[in-house]
Amino acid sequence: MHRILKPNGMLLFACPWEQDLSVYELEEFKKKYKLYKCRHIRSVDNKMIKKNFKNFKKINETMIISVRKFMEFTPYSIKFIQFLKE
Repeated sequence: MHRILKPNGMLLFACPWEQDLSVYELEEFKKKYKLYKCRHIRSVDNKMIKKNFKNFKKINETMIISVRKFMEFTPYSIKFIQFLKE
């Protein structure tokens, strides 16, 4: 992302925020969603943002929690983060 954005380029990043990944190991989840072979392999948190977006300035962030009511197993929020390439 850093390589392809121009200076002062804007990046909008959306991610599952601090998701409990152990839900994918629950027998109930595996039984119900056995057709899904793809899943999140990591959850995003502030530590990951700092490590992977060093060359960007965070200018805005919005947490979306309304989606949680539709999640059957360990609900999590979605976070949108707006960065500016420095």
